[in-house]
Amino acid sequence: MRTRVWAWAAAALALGGCSGRPTAGGGPPECGADLRPGDLVFTEIMADPRDADEGREWFEVFNASGRDLDLTGVVIALSKPDGSGEKRMTLGSVTLAAGAYAVLGNAMPAAAPAWMDVPYATALGSLPNSGGGRLAALCGSVLVDEVVYPEAPAAASWSLDGARPPDAARNDDAGVWCAATREYEPGNLGSPGAPDEACASTIPAGSCWDGAQVRPLRVPGVGDLVFSEFHANPKAVSDAHGEWVEVAVLADVDLNGLQIGKDAADLKDLVPAGACREASAGSWLVFAKDQDPTANGGVTDTTGLLPLGLTNSGMTVLLAVGGEVVDQVTYEGAWVRDGVAIALDAGHPDPAANDDLANWCFAATPYGAGDLGTPGAANPDCP
Repeated sequence: MRTRVWAWAAAALALGGCSGRPTAGGGPPECGADLRPGDLVFTEIMADPRDADEGREWFEVFNASGRDLDLTGVVIALSKPDGSGEKRMTLGSVTLAAGAYAVLGNAMPAAAPAWMDVPYATALGSLPNSGGGRLAALCGSVLVDEVVYPEAPAAASWSLDGARPPDAARNDDAGVWCAATREYEPGNLGSPGAPDEACASTIPAGSCWDGAQVRPLRVPGVGDLVFSEFHANPKAVSDAHGEWVEVAVLADVDLNGLQIGKDAADLKDLVPAGACREASAGSWLVFAKDQDPTANGGVTDTTGLLPLGLTNSGMTVLLAVGGEVVDQVTYEGAWVRDGVAIALDAGHPDPAANDDLANWCFAATPYGAGDLGTPGAANPDCP
C-alpha cells in the first residue's frame, strides 16, 4: 500500500511509499547521504499525457543500490537536453527501500492519482515535450544519475527496457528506451511504480517478454486460430465504430506478430512484438474498429483494433503470423445483414469447415446496443 507525502511551495518533497516526513522550516535541506553514482536510476518519463498535462506528467526513479537510501536533500534538476532552462527542486526527509520505485508528478496533492507517490505541484515546472528534455538527480556535488529523453511520445511514457534490471549506465543508451504499450489509466500507457515492459527492439526474433524473462514464442499454426464471427454492417452505430471480427482460440498460443488482411500483400499487424500476448485454448479474440464499448455498440473486452474495413458486398479475410497464413475465410454479400453478425456453427471450429458457408448462419442473440451477435463468447448451433 502506498502512503502519499505532499509537496509544498518551498519545493522540499518527500517520496511516497517510503518512510519519512517533509522537513519543516529553514528551507530545503542539504544532501547529507552517502549516495554514489548509479544508486538511483531514472526508469520512466511521462511528458505528454493524453488531454491536459497538468496533474498527469510524471517520472519514475528506481533504487538500484541494494540498500535503503536516505534521499533527504537530493536535488532533481529538469532542463532542455542542452541544459538550458534548468529548474530544480529538493527532496525532503525520506527513505527509499532497496529495489523500490518512486513516482514523482506535477499534480496538486488533493487531486493526485493513487499511483503517484510524490505530487510536487508546480515545483519543477512542466516536462518538455517537443525536443525532449534532461532529468538529473544530484546529492551535493555527486551526479547520481541523469538521462536525456527525446521528443515525448503522445499518451505514452518513455520507458527503460525492462528485459534487464535498471542500471544508470545502461539508461544512457537511447536504444534501450521505448514508448510504453501497457495502459495504466484510460488513454495513457506506462507502468508507474512497477517494472517496465521489455522493449520490442531488445527482444530476439522469435521471443517475447513474459514479465519475468525472455522466452520463445508459442507461434500459432494452422488450426490454432480460426475465424468464428464477422460483423460487417452494424446498425446500432456506424461501420467506422461498430465493425468487428472474432477469432476462436483452439490451442495455447502467443499472439505476437498476428496479422490480418484482404490478401497476402496487404497484411496489417493486430498484435505487436515485445511483451508476450498469451491466449488460451477455448477463448475468443475480438478485434474491433473501436475499442470503446460506449462507441462501438457495446462490444466489451476487445483484444485489439481492427485495422481494415469489412465490405458489405463480401470479401476474403486472411489471418496470418509473420506472413504465414493460419486461416482464411471468404464471405458473400448475401451473408451480410443490417445489424446482424454472421457466426460459425459451434460444432465446426475448424479452418477447413469455416470455408464452407453452409457452416455459417445469421446471429440471433442481441448484445450491447441491440445488434445481434456473440462477440467474445461461444456461438450457438446453427439451425
